[in-house]
Amino acid sequence: MTSASGSGRGAAAPAPSPVSRAKITAAAPRASARTTRRDAAAGIGKPKKVRGVGGPLMMCFGILGFMGLVAGILFVTKSSEKKKAQDTIQQEQDKYDNNIKLGFDYYQKAETQGLLYCMGKENEALLSDKAKMREKLFAPFVGDDKVYNVLYERRFKDKKAKEKPEQEFLFPERNRIDRTEKGEMKNEIRVVYGFADNKTIPLVVASKNIKPQEGDQANLNGQITIMVKAEEDHIFKSTREHKPQPAPGAPAAETPPATEKAPEPAK
Repeated sequence: MTSASGSGRGAAAPAPSPVSRAKITAAAPRASARTTRRDAAAGIGKPKKVRGVGGPLMMCFGILGFMGLVAGILFVTKSSEKKKAQDTIQQEQDKYDNNIKLGFDYYQKAETQGLLYCMGKENEALLSDKAKMREKLFAPFVGDDKVYNVLYERRFKDKKAKEKPEQEFLFPERNRIDRTEKGEMKNEIRVVYGFADNKTIPLVVASKNIKPQEGDQANLNGQITIMVKAEEDHIFKSTREHKPQPAPGAPAAETPPATEKAPEPAK
């Protein structure tokens, strides 16, 4: 009995029958098929689709690039407009400077010719010969299209101590001009903007009072005035367009702006 129990514990487990092995072998493919279908349903084993980020990002870059392009165009346009405005201002300033310089330069020519006459110190031989006197006074300006007119004026006392004026014009018929307050003064020479012929001719008018020599009792103050055709600029244009406003309560002016008439030549 003892021998039988010992042999029972030590004996090997019985081998599976051929039928059992067949069942296991047959079940394995079915389990594998079910697993494959389940994985496929869950998406296991399929390559994952990575959501692309290039589209929205590229769109943002495109918008930013367009905005930068617009900003660049606006900057260039504004810079161009600013430069154009600055160039225009500089051009107008250059015109003004040239006009004023023109007046000073021509005045010096006039003073060189007529200073002695206006001071009453001209050669008596010239004073007694009007043709020669005029030739001396106006020689540099005859045929100069830039010169609108030249006026020399002297004032003196005759033998009866009566004050007498005397004027010499290059063009006696051109004796009416409009003057403005716009201009400059240097070394007692005043150069201002003006007009002639109903404001159709822009001028610079240069003038200076000529004092007699100290102690001279016979001669009084004279004056040299020269009117030169100037280059049109914004000052002339704005002056033409300007219409003076009447004072509050005053009736509107019906007369044209006052013009300055040069003294008539002495007889």
